[in-house]
Amino acid sequence: MYNEKKYDFSLVSSLNISSFDKKVLTSESRLDYAMIRTLKLFFNRNITAFEIQCVSSSFSPFYLVINYVENKKNKTLDYSTNVIMDMEDYYKLFNVKTLNALTKSDLYKINELLLESEDFNPPNFFLLLTTEEINEYIKKRKKN
Repeated sequence: MYNEKKYDFSLVSSLNISSFDKKVLTSESRLDYAMIRTLKLFFNRNITAFEIQCVSSSFSPFYLVINYVENKKNKTLDYSTNVIMDMEDYYKLFNVKTLNALTKSDLYKINELLLESEDFNPPNFFLLLTTEEINEYIKKRKKN
């Protein structure tokens, strides 16, 4: 309960995920793994994710969350806190601001660019590219 309102939530560690993730999610080391494991979970067949978002909130100035659909409701999965909540509640409760949103297609394209190029330093830079910017990079790479 927060500000007289009860918020429903569940734990990421309760999902059908790897034993490694279950172990990490129940320890403080989850913060060390949060970005890469969030990217990995985004492609998990058991999660109907529609986007991954780079966000800023009261927790951190930059981290990733997965937005997905469960029982016709939009949910947010936050690996760094081991929490799954209603998307609207999560964004409101923790004052979340979206920096960028990426689809699976965007991440596949970014992966190809990373494999071909050294233009993406620091590595977190690519997560802030818009779909249009990703497509522009691809066009430039094809011309060369």
